[in-house]
Amino acid sequence: MWRMHHCLPRSSHFNQGYRMTEDYHVSSAVIYCAVDKIKQTISAISEYEGAEVHGFNPEGKIVISIEGHGRRGVVETLEHIAKIDTVISCNLVYHQYDNETENQENAET
Repeated sequence: MWRMHHCLPRSSHFNQGYRMTEDYHVSSAVIYCAVDKIKQTISAISEYEGAEVHGFNPEGKIVISIEGHGRRGVVETLEHIAKIDTVISCNLVYHQYDNETENQENAET
C-alpha cells in the first residue's frame, strides 16, 4: 500500500549561490531506506530545496522529485540525499529539462 506524502520545499542548503540558468530541470528518483526509518528519511529529504516526496510504501521505498534551475543544483541535491544516514540506495529514474529561451523563440515563430 502506498501512502501519499506532500512536502513543500525548504530553504536550500546546497543550491544557494548558483547562477540561475534558463534551463529548468525536473528529475525523479526512488529512494530505499530501512523500514523503521521511513519517517526520519522523509523528514530529511524534505529539508532540501526543490525536493518533494510523492509517496512511499511500508517496505521503505520512497518516490521523490527534484526541481530547479540548472542541472548542477539538481545533481548535488540528489547526491546529498544519497548520503543521508538512513538512505540505503538512491536511484535516478527520470530527468528532463526545458530551455525557457528556446521555448519563447519557438512560440514567437
